[in-house]
Amino acid sequence: MRMVGSAEQLLHLWQATDLVRATRRQPWLVAVALLSLAATTAITALVHAGVTGVSAALRRDLAQDVGDVLQLQPATAAAPCPLSVRRCTERGAAPVLRGVRTLRTLAATLPVSSHALVSEGTALLHRPNSRQRVGLVGTGRALFGLQSSRAVSGRVWSPHEERSARRVGVIGRTLVDSLFGGRTPTRVRLGSVTIGIIGVVQSGPVAPIDLDHVFVVPPSVFRDLTGPAAGAYSLLARGSDHGEAVTARAGLLRLRHQSPRRFASVTASTAQERLGDVAKLEDALRYGARALSFVLALASVVAVAALSASIARAHRRDVGILRALGATRLLVVTQGALIGGALGSVGAGAGWLLAAPAMQLLPWWFDFAVLSPATVVTSLLRGAAPALSVAVIVSTLLFARLARQPPAALL
Repeated sequence: MRMVGSAEQLLHLWQATDLVRATRRQPWLVAVALLSLAATTAITALVHAGVTGVSAALRRDLAQDVGDVLQLQPATAAAPCPLSVRRCTERGAAPVLRGVRTLRTLAATLPVSSHALVSEGTALLHRPNSRQRVGLVGTGRALFGLQSSRAVSGRVWSPHEERSARRVGVIGRTLVDSLFGGRTPTRVRLGSVTIGIIGVVQSGPVAPIDLDHVFVVPPSVFRDLTGPAAGAYSLLARGSDHGEAVTARAGLLRLRHQSPRRFASVTASTAQERLGDVAKLEDALRYGARALSFVLALASVVAVAALSASIARAHRRDVGILRALGATRLLVVTQGALIGGALGSVGAGAGWLLAAPAMQLLPWWFDFAVLSPATVVTSLLRGAAPALSVAVIVSTLLFARLARQPPAALL
């Protein structure tokens, strides 16, 4: 009953508010105020839609639109050893094998949709009249799907070639340009093994493993080219969504708690974290959009305040009558809020009429993906918020000032 009474009271209060009479005297002021609110709404909505489009384009170009790649790596990299080669090999093989077993346990335990064990090391490249150390990566075919790398030319080895331990591999695009003058060799000699080069690959922009500067071979060929203690191992895994990477990290923490000696040295990082400056750029764009919204709202305060002051002066006598009849200050303040809400709604509606068609042109102007309906609605609501806030706050404050004066002074 109390809510129904309050609603009826507000309805009567709104019916007693004659905005047409109050705004008829200064139509130019009404036009300026509503145009400022419309411009604030439209520009703010377009800026927020543009920031969302830029963020989506960045993540699309950086292959961050589907899932997230989690990289798990134990501290098992080979260190220089002053002992004999045999003793160094025996001494270094144990932690490496322990790290590999640890990663295989993680691969079987963590909730991820796909994964690949990756080994990194170096090999001695034999070229005419020279030898040179080059980077070497040993992994299965799953790696190329995990980090969004692609074959620039040729192909990646087939599952049959991987199972048969055929001595084939691919070479990074940058290595082709720096070592072979841009011409892909058909066969190269690494250490004591000759492998056939069947393709040239290029890494994705935020790939955890750099393939542009290395030779990539199947695991069996990697073992032929390196000693058991050479290089370091890591596990790359990708879930179907970003949440699975978080779940996998929680699973790692649980394993560390259960077996700290075995899993304490394993570090975890996601491709989301490796975005680095891109993530900072996204944050900067969002903060910039909010700052611009604030500046536009401040710029519209003057015009809205002038219009609200004119309306308040026109209702001065009406407010005095209401106060003399026993109306509370809260009721007068509520009347100001209603007037401000009406002005803000008209201004925001005009801004929506400007922003909605322009949003359809943003993908064409800036080569964005088509904005989703949710993005359009969210941007329009964010654009209307500053205009509505300014109109309601300014009008409410002016009517609150009227409510503090005695009724006799208002009549």
